[in-house]
This record gives sequence, C-alpha cells and structure tokens, in this order.
Amino acid sequence: MREGFSHCSSQNSKFITFRIEVKDSGVGIKKEDISKLFTDFTRLDKNMNNKGTGLGLSICKQMIEKMGGNVDVQSVFGQGSTFRVTLSTKTNTQPKQYNSTGSNNDNSDRQNDIERSLINNLSSQGQT
Repeated sequence: MREGFSHCSSQNSKFITFRIEVKDSGVGIKKEDISKLFTDFTRLDKNMNNKGTGLGLSICKQMIEKMGGNVDVQSVFGQGSTFRVTLSTKTNTQPKQYNSTGSNNDNSDRQNDIERSLINNLSSQGQT
C-alpha cells in the first residue's frame, strides 16, 4: 500500500512552502541503517535479485537540497516508511485575497495558485 500527500502553504506573501509525503507499508528500514540511506552507492537491501546502483535517494536528496529544500525519512522496521520533502521559494506574484472558506467558494483554487507559483519560480531559477 502506498499513500501520497502534498500540502502547500503560504506563511506570508513572500514565501511559499510545498511539502510532499510518501508513505508505504513495506519492510521499513532498521534504525541503524537510516543514517546510510542517502549515501552514494549504498544499497540496504542485500538481495542481489533487486536491481539498482544505490544512487537514487542520494541524487534525490542532492537535487532537493540544491533547491533549498530538505528530505527526511521516518521508518519502523517491519511496518514501513514515510519520506517527507519540503521546498520553499519566494513568490513573485501579489497574493490573492482568500476568505476563510477559500476563493470562489473553492479552496482548491488557492492550492492550485500556490502550486503553480512554486513551479514557475523554480523553473525561472533553473531548478526544475
């Protein structure tokens, strides 16, 4: 089972924060292995039937950090893991005024505006 979650928030009119969480119910990661997870060429699964170079999570972390964000993981061995990515960026647009129930009676308009602004800002900075 995999679950995904994304959330955008605007703490003030100058910055937008975007958070993505991915949760799975896989085998999880041993506590002593979590510190190794984002290291180049590290494969925690010693099963040679599974393909991979051990670079995927390392590259993801480097890219996210180059964009000023962070990534972390919480895991319980035998129960699964939750990965969280957080990115913040300055906004170039004047924020719209939203009432407590959302713009045009639909809070998804606000969410879409924030996501669009984040993507546009990262693209203009050469970060996507």
